[in-house]
Amino acid sequence: MINIHKANAVTRFFSILTAVTFLCFTAFFLFFSEPKETSLGIIAPRLDITRVYQTEPFSFSLEEYRIFLPRGSAVMAVPLNSTFTGLVFLGEGKAIQKGKNLPEKITGGYLVVDKKTYLQLKGDTLFLPLEDHILKNKLSLFLEQEIKKQSVNSFGFERIFLPPEGKSYLYLEDNGVPLEQTPSAVHGRHLLGLILYFSLVIAAVLLVAQLLTLDLRPSYSLAGFLKNPPDFSEKLLSAAILFTLFLFHGVWPATQTANPFCGEIAPAFLLLYLGLFLLIRVLASRGKISRQYGLFQWRQFPRDLGLALAITLIITVFSTVQIPSDLPGSTNTRQLFLQFLYFFSRAAVFELIWRNFLQTTMERLWGMRPGLLLATLIFTGVFFASACSAISEPNRNITFFCELLFFVPATALILGYIYQKTRSILGNALILALIMFLPKLLIF
Repeated sequence: MINIHKANAVTRFFSILTAVTFLCFTAFFLFFSEPKETSLGIIAPRLDITRVYQTEPFSFSLEEYRIFLPRGSAVMAVPLNSTFTGLVFLGEGKAIQKGKNLPEKITGGYLVVDKKTYLQLKGDTLFLPLEDHILKNKLSLFLEQEIKKQSVNSFGFERIFLPPEGKSYLYLEDNGVPLEQTPSAVHGRHLLGLILYFSLVIAAVLLVAQLLTLDLRPSYSLAGFLKNPPDFSEKLLSAAILFTLFLFHGVWPATQTANPFCGEIAPAFLLLYLGLFLLIRVLASRGKISRQYGLFQWRQFPRDLGLALAITLIITVFSTVQIPSDLPGSTNTRQLFLQFLYFFSRAAVFELIWRNFLQTTMERLWGMRPGLLLATLIFTGVFFASACSAISEPNRNITFFCELLFFVPATALILGYIYQKTRSILGNALILALIMFLPKLLIF
């Protein structure tokens, strides 16, 4: 594979196709050969609040805790998969931990156990259906905002980790303040399996991008442009843009997640990126910098669309381990189109700055491969600063750093490599828009 670029087109095609097939089979073997819940995690289910129950006095013992909930506490069982169930509860209860004489007050919690253990804990306690929309909304808000699931975002799709069968995960709160909880279900072995699995996926995606762009060659004007080092004004503009991005992302986080491809971008950042793009275009139109910056290549739209769909399908299938088919119940076509248009606009200005201008400038300064790697590292550094501003100190655990230092540069590397092969911002914007759009659209 190292010298494959020297072979003829047919040999290159079948060699890359063989490598892609091998990587895909290896990734699937890794996924299905180990328990998904404890090694690679499962895709987080869409937790819609449908039935809320009111319990009689309820108490249970679990590992090092004894939990007491008073009559009238609200509970909801959340099916996670065929083996595990999550139990959400709200109530002015208490928890006694082994080795402590005084009980801790609790106002809510989240418990994940296998179904056999759940039935044993529940015993003969009655859970009575409660039709209280206010309480349902309160429980829904608690579930979405307060519960801390052990998770990482794999290319936009959140994966949660479940404890081994017979074990549990318990999260307790007192008015939003987390109490001491049982040891995390995520440890080094689980993260190692996840990193190995998605490393295979990344390699497969990069090879597929190479496979679908074998016939592309840079034009003489583009080749000359890339070999011509940027002048002083372009270097100065690049440094100013990087400083601005570091400053804004470090002081004012763009999203509330470590992964910049997940969560909603603050509107101010869209205006920031749009303003930087307009600055580049104005300077290019006045001849202060090269006119090749900030352009869409519409002539290869069919290829860009095919490449975007192929890459997104691979990422989606390997992130969800299924071919998505179900759409939300309210399939408002106009609403879905407007939502995708928003994601595409956001992705376009994002890629115009990072790939079209900054990465291209670095490629002209240091060469193609060093420029790609340097752009990926700088991108990771900028969003590391942004994520550290967004995530509070108690939540900066091993899963946070795994998500930040693996999936962010991995996605940036994929987008940077595809742009390097196609030089098309349109294709990159389609890929990034689909990566952001699909997790919010599909039901798993």
